[in-house]
Amino acid sequence: MKNALTILLFPLLFANPLFAQKTEFDLNRTLKSDKPAEIKHKVATFVNENKGTPLALYLEALTEPNAQQAVDKYIELLTKFPDSLQAEDATFRIGQYYFSRGLYIAARKYFLGLVEKYTQSEYADDAMYLAVACLMASRKYESANTELLKFLSKHPGSPFAKLAKKDLKEIKSTTNGKYAKLKPRDSKGRFTLQIGAFSQINNALNFRTNFSKLGVSTKIREKKRNGATIYTVTVGSFDSRESAEKFGNRFQKRYAVPYRIVSKN
Repeated sequence: MKNALTILLFPLLFANPLFAQKTEFDLNRTLKSDKPAEIKHKVATFVNENKGTPLALYLEALTEPNAQQAVDKYIELLTKFPDSLQAEDATFRIGQYYFSRGLYIAARKYFLGLVEKYTQSEYADDAMYLAVACLMASRKYESANTELLKFLSKHPGSPFAKLAKKDLKEIKSTTNGKYAKLKPRDSKGRFTLQIGAFSQINNALNFRTNFSKLGVSTKIREKKRNGATIYTVTVGSFDSRESAEKFGNRFQKRYAVPYRIVSKN
């Protein structure tokens, strides 16, 4: 029986077109080896000799045993080499990691990013369905229903088509034909929920965009603290702290995002 490292690396790397590029040693041949120690050594050697290249950084992430550290390396790859051959695969793996952790907002961001940037990607149907799965997990049934129909229309032959059809039936059964909505009361109340605070406006805008893709309406407020400008992201408008807290608890349970009740003044 092959060692787990061999089993992990061979299907992920050998069959991947990312590795059609020339290197100083035959990477594909190395990955055919049944000797995990040899694989580990040669990959490590390649990484050390090719520091600063997207392929080396990708391999470093792929062979990193700590999942969070691996994701950090994938993110570094996307930051430094957004148009590299490895960027597409890295984007998908980051989405998978966040999805497995139950961080559906973050996961959906990467799945949608892949679909939008790599329209001909081999991951296109996988990413599109998993983006909808993030909505299902968050019980955003109205948005999920719409996107499932789009998915089936665009990828009728996808391996995920059967699951998509089951999801549509589940939505209908769960909601008795109605879509579950989580919307704050639209009022001119004194309180709102702060769900994020950033020193850079771009970060606040990205955070707001992620929620917009989930169908959640948010606002950005500019505040001054100790001479510095802070951009807060808020949701809802409530007449009392009690009503704000009631909605906040439901919001946090659904999206796994902490909140603070703050005055709108």
